[in-house]
Amino acid sequence: MSPDARTTPPALRIPILACLLALGAYNVWCWQNALGSGEPSLPRWFATWQMFTLRDPGHAELFGDVLVAGEWKPVELESLFPTRWESGPRYARSSFWKSIPRMRVLAASTCTRHPEHPTRVRFRVDRWDKTLGSLKQPKRKLRTEDLLEWDCTRPAPLPAGKPL
Repeated sequence: MSPDARTTPPALRIPILACLLALGAYNVWCWQNALGSGEPSLPRWFATWQMFTLRDPGHAELFGDVLVAGEWKPVELESLFPTRWESGPRYARSSFWKSIPRMRVLAASTCTRHPEHPTRVRFRVDRWDKTLGSLKQPKRKLRTEDLLEWDCTRPAPLPAGKPL
C-alpha cells in the first residue's frame, strides 16, 4: 500500500497539533479576559473578533436621511439592510459605525438600494449608556452625533479596492 499523499506528513503532525492546542488555549484566554475587563491585554490578533470578545459600553441607534428632490427624508435602514444579529442590526454596533470605511460602504449601498435614487445620504447615531442588571434600557445620557454625509455620485471603495 502506498501512503496517502493527502494526509499530514508524520513529521508535522505533532507541531501542528501543538499549534492548534495553543490557538485554542489563546481563544479561551481571550474570551475569559474580555468578559472580565472588556479588553484583551495581548495584541488583537486572531481570537479577538469584536462581536464575541469586546463588550459594547453602551447602546446605539443609527439613523439615516436621504436627499431626494432637495428635501431630506428619513430612511428605514432595517428595510434596506434586513440582516440582524440577536443584539440588533450589524451597523448599530460601535465597531461598525465608528469605522469611516464601513460607513462609506453603507452610505454608497444606501444610495444604490433606496428606491427614490437620492443624491446625498447622511447618518447620525444616538448613543446612551447601558443600565446594568435591568431588562429595560432607558435612554440615559443620550448623545446624538453626526457621522457622515455622502454624495451618491461618489463610488465607495471596498476593502479590496474594488468599487461598490
